[in-house]
Amino acid sequence: MIVGIDATRNRSGGAVIHIKGILSNFDFSAHEIDHIHLWSYPELLKQIPDYDWLTKHTHKLIQKNLFFQVIWQKYIFPKELADFSCDILLSTDAGTFCCFKNNIVMSRDMLSYEPGMMERYPLLTFSRLRLYLLRYVQNSSLSRALGTVFLTNYAYDVISKQAGPLNRVKVIPHGVTESFKGICSDKTSEFKKEIVVTYVSNIAPYKNQKTILNAILKFSEKSKLKVNFIGGGNCFYYDEVVKIINSKSILKQCVTIFPKLPHSEIISILKKTDIFLYASSCENMPNTLVEGMSTGLPILCSNKGPMPDVLKDTGLYFDPDNANDLKDALEKIVKNKGLREHFSRDAMLESKKYSWKRCSHETFTYLEEIMNGDGNV
Repeated sequence: MIVGIDATRNRSGGAVIHIKGILSNFDFSAHEIDHIHLWSYPELLKQIPDYDWLTKHTHKLIQKNLFFQVIWQKYIFPKELADFSCDILLSTDAGTFCCFKNNIVMSRDMLSYEPGMMERYPLLTFSRLRLYLLRYVQNSSLSRALGTVFLTNYAYDVISKQAGPLNRVKVIPHGVTESFKGICSDKTSEFKKEIVVTYVSNIAPYKNQKTILNAILKFSEKSKLKVNFIGGGNCFYYDEVVKIINSKSILKQCVTIFPKLPHSEIISILKKTDIFLYASSCENMPNTLVEGMSTGLPILCSNKGPMPDVLKDTGLYFDPDNANDLKDALEKIVKNKGLREHFSRDAMLESKKYSWKRCSHETFTYLEEIMNGDGNV
């Protein structure tokens, strides 16, 4: 069997880590796969190691804007798949326009489907229009796919209600990067002079940084608090968050915004962190949350989306739209050393369920089962 993989839309951190994770952990001897052909943009292809069973491809249109990427994907890509005798295609993004017969489509975007999320973007803006168009394209690609992959059961339940009946659904969660595992497992749960809270996520309407800022202002020990936002941002919401911070002296003193950082720099900050915060309202799978779980830090987590299914009872939950609720949760975890130690230990144990070796094996086994005509997939 010859496999083709379309990773041309793998631009976000989670998508890049996914393709690197499943390929670097692929056990060639354990599968009936003769060769894998990978298509992506040059910057990503350079991050993928060379293997005898892997051939990397790019195209000049892949490196241009979205219009040209769609032209390549719809009209040129199918011919390239045929030229290299690919039997099956794994499209790692559901926003694909490729009509290859044996196409397995992976869903990783929830914003177009989660109720109330699109409304957080201003009406008559490109951001809002993009989400409507994306939902249409994704529904089309998911419904005509030979098989569909979801990252969580929650994502499948929400998306399938709008996308309609889907073929051969498989839920395959992502793994967790090894470099995060246990980095804070020997960290004392005692606070020093300040309480450091870190939130690793881009600044966006559904990430709820405004709720965090309002909770800080209500927090009884705000003068001891230091909050890190890691991930940057480039939308209207980012500007609003910066404006709020600059309008309050206490926020200017305790909140630091970092741009998107490489893992090595994120790890350096997490090693100086006391509490891992995750406040998103919408995720297909919260990869950053799983990374936080694996560090050994106690976690304050949003009670929305798939987050409770992933974190289970190993963290303290709050409503990400309610600043008072977050303030109460923050004060509870700050005052209770035993609770922090309990969450730290149990979250790290729970994170061990997520590995790239498992994800890789399940992904390529699924492709084999479909090509072998297994109707039970």
